[in-house]
Amino acid sequence: MTERTDALHIELAGKLRVMLDLTPARPMSAIHHLFGILYAGEIRDMKTYELEYIAELAGQTASMGKEIGKGRNLAAYVEVKPAFRQYRIWP
Repeated sequence: MTERTDALHIELAGKLRVMLDLTPARPMSAIHHLFGILYAGEIRDMKTYELEYIAELAGQTASMGKEIGKGRNLAAYVEVKPAFRQYRIWP
């Protein structure tokens, strides 16, 4: 990974960490799916190992990267309810 992509991974991991912190009573995988949906544009071309890296940087297990990928894949088919759009932190 290059410095540019590493910085992007770190930035996205920070956003995921904030989302997780904002939702204490959460089904963990649902938040990862929501993250994948909200940030599908940014993670569109990332490989699974990169999504796993983001999950690890956010303090999660690497397997949660697969959940992020599932959300990314759903993004083309779902619309986020207004109440959950607040989780797209820092455009």
